[in-house]
Amino acid sequence: AGWTTHTTYSPAVSPAATLKRTLAKFRGSSRTPDDRLVDSAVNHLQESEQPTATFVHLNDLHHAYVPKRTYYDKADANRIKAFRFARQQSEFFDDRSIYATDAADHVDEAFIQQLTQFYQACVHQVDALVDRLLATVSDDTTVVIYADHGENLGDDNTFSHQYSMSDALLRVPLLIRDTAGLLFKG
Repeated sequence: AGWTTHTTYSPAVSPAATLKRTLAKFRGSSRTPDDRLVDSAVNHLQESEQPTATFVHLNDLHHAYVPKRTYYDKADANRIKAFRFARQQSEFFDDRSIYATDAADHVDEAFIQQLTQFYQACVHQVDALVDRLLATVSDDTTVVIYADHGENLGDDNTFSHQYSMSDALLRVPLLIRDTAGLLFKG
C-alpha cells in the first residue's frame, strides 16, 4: 500500500519481422524507441509523490544493431553505412543456418567485426540511457539493473541469443544499489 508502479517496454517482434523492425528504426519506429521509454520512466519518477516501483525494458541491444547517429563513431559508421549494414544484419539473422553450431566458421570475419562494432555502439547508447535514468533517482532509491540475456556474436561459433546456453548469454549484468536497505535487512 502506498506504492505506485510504472512499466515501460517495447513489444517484442518475431524474428521474421527483423527487416521491418530494422527499417522502422530509420523511419520512425513502430516500436517505442528506448530513449522515449526512459523519458517516460524519468517523468513518472519525477512526478511521483509516493514510493514507486518502476520497470524499464530497453530493447536497443537486440538485433538489428542500429545505434543513433550520435553513436555512429563507435561503429566507424555513417548513416548510409549504418542503413546498409542494418539490412545485411536483417538478412543474416533471418537466415536460419546461422543458428547451426558451426555458423561462425562460415561467416566472413569482417562481418563479425562490424557486427561487434555496431553492437558495442548500441551498448554505449544504452549505457547513456541508464545513466540518464539513474541521474533521476534519489540516493535513497533502491535500484536493480539486470539483463534478460546476453548475445552471441560468433562466441562458441554461434550467433544471436537462441539455441545456445553459452556464457555470453548466461553471464549477464546484475547491479543492485540498495542504500536505503529495503532489499537486504540484517
